[in-house]
Amino acid sequence: MLKAIKYFQNNSDNNSQSIIRNYIVWFFFSIVMLIVLLVRIRLLNTPLERDEGEYAYMGQLMLQGIPPFEIAYNMKLPGTHFMYAFFMSIFGQTAIGIHIGLLVINLCSILFIFLLARKIISNNAGLIAAATYAILSLSNSVFGFAAHATHFLIFPAIAGIFILYKTINSDKKIWYFLSGLLLGVVPIMKQQGVFFCVFGALFLIISFFIYKKIKIKTFSLRFLLFALGGLIPFTLILIILKLSGVFNKFWFWTFQYAIEYEQQVGINDAFSLFKRMSTVVIKDFYLIWIFAALGIIALFFHPKLKKSPSIFFILLFTIFSFLSVCPGFYFRSHYFIVFLPAIAILFSVFIDFIIHINWRFKLIKYLSYSLLIIPILLGLISQKDYLFKLNPKAIIKNTYGYSNPFIEAVKIAEYVKLNSTKKDKIAIIGSEPQIFFYSDRISATGYIFTFSLKENQNNKYKMQKEMIHEIESSHPKLIIYFHDSIYYISKWINPYLQKYHYQITGVVDIYKDQTIYKWNNEALNYIPRSETYAIIYKR
Repeated sequence: MLKAIKYFQNNSDNNSQSIIRNYIVWFFFSIVMLIVLLVRIRLLNTPLERDEGEYAYMGQLMLQGIPPFEIAYNMKLPGTHFMYAFFMSIFGQTAIGIHIGLLVINLCSILFIFLLARKIISNNAGLIAAATYAILSLSNSVFGFAAHATHFLIFPAIAGIFILYKTINSDKKIWYFLSGLLLGVVPIMKQQGVFFCVFGALFLIISFFIYKKIKIKTFSLRFLLFALGGLIPFTLILIILKLSGVFNKFWFWTFQYAIEYEQQVGINDAFSLFKRMSTVVIKDFYLIWIFAALGIIALFFHPKLKKSPSIFFILLFTIFSFLSVCPGFYFRSHYFIVFLPAIAILFSVFIDFIIHINWRFKLIKYLSYSLLIIPILLGLISQKDYLFKLNPKAIIKNTYGYSNPFIEAVKIAEYVKLNSTKKDKIAIIGSEPQIFFYSDRISATGYIFTFSLKENQNNKYKMQKEMIHEIESSHPKLIIYFHDSIYYISKWINPYLQKYHYQITGVVDIYKDQTIYKWNNEALNYIPRSETYAIIYKR
């Protein structure tokens, strides 16, 4: 009897301690979320860069009932454009509204990384992984202030993977379908998200052979439901675009042209690009990345993981997360966002392993917590100006340099809005679609970027001619010409401007330390002297 009483007392004590530990973990997790919230609120009014401008303009068109690819072209699947349209319908068609959407999606991603690492490893690991991803995804190293497609890709990817991991031995068939559905959303945000779908399918297949607890018929049904869920988002996109009459343009831009685009960087250049860009991404948080690498070794010694299939899960997740950075071998900084959840989980594995070592001296155990604090603290100190001091305009200039007119685009758009009506079309000879969004004006051509017209690809001259034809058919009220080197366009522009009586009404001359704006009569005789400038012509 006494033994039974003692047993229940011990169990009661353990349960009480477990509940207290859970409350503590959730308390610190709330602090992480609060810090992210406060920093992102400070960054809400950051001017849009050109990728954001593309998503915002196409999202704006969707809200006007105009389907993707009808009057604006790009090579990305339209998932992120839909997300922009969704958040703008709630929070408003402004840079602030867009960045509130980013804030929401980032907080949701952090939550599911917390839940995933907590489920796989421990409460501590969940908190560590969430805090690590929060800091890395917010950092300037990956342009964390900008609402890139990679942020919108992470949320359905991690949510789908969490549900799959939690469900892997369950007979609740609806969860397999839901997991597949969420992972199916990932590649429509950006094509390389397909690697997360492949990861989910492989994990499901290999888990069947690892656990060997179910019949092949049961597994086949589960996999079929998973695959069905995964196919639905892309199938719906195809149906919507087909019914909208834009399927041919969609197919050309997102598959035919996109394949050519992805083949432009050779394997030799790929290594040098990876080295250069990964250095930029890792630099301020190098200790986190080093400890994450050590986390791969710690997987095999961690008391909870060393004999668990979770090792396979984490390694496979890391491999496919890295592969999702690689398509095209461009390795741009924000592409690494899709790799950050894997890094955060590996970092949490290493720290959790160190904490759980049975140290002879308790002091060493307490000192081991510094391995969590120091790497994050060093990163925060390195980026303290960006995170806590610089105003949004200064962040844009420091990040992109003066040759990218993201701040100037706001003033150009104000001028466009004042000197045109909603019925007027405008043309931008350049790659600044955010001007269309800010001014709420329709482009005279579907070519909202001119990068594709300069690339070494088979369709560039055809594209240049098509752009010219679309502009000539529309005769836009205003033409914004950014100093460029597209030979065919440069040859065409002046005769066209003279023939249809366009007059210079604005010059934006961009220097490192200042931008000179000249409007109306002042612009007529002003000669720009910088290497980066824009001229506004009015018909």
